[in-house]
Amino acid sequence: VLRIRYESDEEYQGMYAAILEKAVPSKILFDKKPVIQLAEPFDGVEHSYMITPLLANKLQDKGYHVVVSCGRNSGPKLTLNTLDIYNALQVNFLTPDTNTTKQDAAYGWALNQKDFFPALDAWVDRRRIISKRPFLATLEKVLNPAKADILITSVFHIPYLQKMIELGTMAGFKAVIVLKRGLEGSLAPSLSKATGILCGVQLNDGTIKTKEFDVADEKFRTYKMDADSIEENLTLQANVGLIENHQKQGYSGSKEFDNRIAMAMELYGEGLNWINEQRNLYNFF
Repeated sequence: VLRIRYESDEEYQGMYAAILEKAVPSKILFDKKPVIQLAEPFDGVEHSYMITPLLANKLQDKGYHVVVSCGRNSGPKLTLNTLDIYNALQVNFLTPDTNTTKQDAAYGWALNQKDFFPALDAWVDRRRIISKRPFLATLEKVLNPAKADILITSVFHIPYLQKMIELGTMAGFKAVIVLKRGLEGSLAPSLSKATGILCGVQLNDGTIKTKEFDVADEKFRTYKMDADSIEENLTLQANVGLIENHQKQGYSGSKEFDNRIAMAMELYGEGLNWINEQRNLYNFF
């Protein structure tokens, strides 16, 4: 529980099994379109704007259902997280009894993990006291009560890229996309650093095939900037305002914010195209 990094596979599997043992059974049901789960770090951000609801919206436009995993913030960053954003947008949250055959919500289907994993939610208060994020900070991102097919998540520590692929497939995802060097470890890519994604698919024989994509390609140059802004007075209201402006009119009023969304969709789009190619080759979901 107190270890900082590099938990063993056996430890992860044991903790994961313990979480599921206390889970509320989920009746969530989608139609035949593939389901993507977006999973940000639950401690959110302090100095950068989140783009998650707009990613969900645009991924739905590409023909996917999108679920956004949210939960209470265990720290150490406490300014705002995905749960704060979705509460402020006043969206309806999935519950274990939800039947989701009706029309997709504008910003994807949000789910609050406390409704599905109340025993895990009880650990949030303990984690704030002991001030240790892993192991649960990694596992909570791969929990999959909606039975999504594809996980899009992120890591702060580069050695965890492959680990997130392995944990995602352990949790039942057929494919995983992991962003590296996102702002504050989030799903928002940096416009100045060497960011990219690692994609993985689990084939029918259990083996995992991976592929990397980065932003060194010429087509990403139009989005690049010399430095990413560091927001010193980040507020929930400002972040929600950018999201709602972009949703209503196609731009937010911030070139950097809009460029970040465009780069993210270009990058995740490459990953999804590769996953669909593998799906057609190997018919694994």
